[in-house]
Parts: sequence; C-alpha cells; structure tokens
Amino acid sequence: MDPLPRAERELASGLARLHRAGLGSLFPLLLEVGRGLGFLGAQALWLLQPLLTPFVPSRRIAAWARLLENPVALERLLAYLEELPAPPAEQPLEGIARAGESVSGPLDRQEGAR
Repeated sequence: MDPLPRAERELASGLARLHRAGLGSLFPLLLEVGRGLGFLGAQALWLLQPLLTPFVPSRRIAAWARLLENPVALERLLAYLEELPAPPAEQPLEGIARAGESVSGPLDRQEGAR
C-alpha cells in the first residue's frame, strides 16, 4: 500500500492504538458507517471544532475533517483498517486457575499465618 499522507497517518496511528487496546471489533462498524457518512462526520467535526479545541489541536481537527470530506482519502483509510490483523483473542487473566487447580493468593497466605 502507498504511504499515507500525514493527516491520514496520524488518524491511522490512533486507530491502530485502539486496535491494539482491543477495540478493533468497532472497526467493521466504522467501515460501514464511514463509507456512507464521511461527509456528515466532517461537518460534525467542523461544527464541534470550538468545543474540541481544548482537547485536540485545531489544525488536527481541520485535517481530520478534510480527510473525511475527501472520498478517495476516506477509502484509503478504510482500506488500511481492513488490512489490520484480526484483534488478538482474549487472553485469560494471569493467575486464574484452570479446572482442577487450587488457587492460593495473598489472602489465603495471610489467613494461614493467623
């Protein structure tokens, strides 16, 4: 895939962080909604820009809005999302006992000391 322009790279980087955080299951929804509502999303960003500026730099909001207004750029970004690997399977929490194993934790040890 061709390198993404800067605004697209920044947005793609944020989406990749969400993916690594386990929120990749939201991407199919983003893909479907993004194709049809990119322009409306851009208008929402322009409208909300004064409220978002304390949290996100104004130039970044403008770059995202321009990206959403551009169907070619939006398709490139959505293609990038489709190429991300599937979200990792949920890993069992460390320390959870398997069937048949006994569990000993800090509380058990404290009670045994009494």
